Amino acid sequence: AFLHATQALKLFQDNGLLTGQARALNTIGWFHAQLGRNEEAVAFCESSLEVHRTADHTEGRAAALHTMGYALHRLGHHHRALTCFGDALDLFRELELRYFQGSTLDSIADTLHATGWHAEALATWQESLAILEQLRHPDADGVRAKLRTRAPELGWVPGHQARSRTRANSEAP
Repeated sequence: AFLHATQALKLFQDNGLLTGQARALNTIGWFHAQLGRNEEAVAFCESSLEVHRTADHTEGRAAALHTMGYALHRLGHHHRALTCFGDALDLFRELELRYFQGSTLDSIADTLHATGWHAEALATWQESLAILEQLRHPDADGVRAKLRTRAPELGWVPGHQARSRTRANSEAP
């Protein structure tokens, strides 16, 4: 898949197809992140983001920001990751892309949890779960499992709405 994405990038570049180039750059960034090469992932995502801006492709910008946030989280750059995820969430909300809102909220919650903002993480996972359950998306199972395993250790009681700390209602910690 990595080879195909690299070949696709070259084809898109040779034919001047900006949106295809940007998507291929983000895909390559995602593969780097999945392989643990997170600094390379960030570099590809930054390139993807720049091309998406040039092409004025909002959905692609959101996807690149989400991938970059993922790689930054894995590098331990949690505050930068939260900024990327928050920007991606704003764009996904603007585009009314509910699945990607739920997915991004899950990523925000993971990052909040890693920074020690446990109550905010729980509330954000709840927000993510509500969206994914509404869509009947199988990713809801993973979020539900996080709530089940992490909530008791943090003193959360099922059915209790914790206070959310997403960009929509506050700044990153």
